[in-house]
Amino acid sequence: MTDVFVVCCVVCVVCCICVFRLRQPPQTLEELGESLKLLKALQGDLTKTEAQISVVHDQFAILDKYEVPVEQTVSNYYYYCYCCH
Repeated sequence: MTDVFVVCCVVCVVCCICVFRLRQPPQTLEELGESLKLLKALQGDLTKTEAQISVVHDQFAILDKYEVPVEQTVSNYYYYCYCCH
């Protein structure tokens, strides 16, 4: 179960940080350049990121199907995750 937790959290943290950074209007040309690089990198990694999230969904579905108990902190990260829902 630890693997699911780590993958979900890493994907979500990276996504949330990037979205936060991109929502901030750039104040300089340097910041604009950095934002454009970040956006391009995110768009390039989109398929990989979506695939990782899909794996997490599948793993939680299997756990639910067989009624495997999941620690509350882990399920909270998954069920309230910005990226996963």
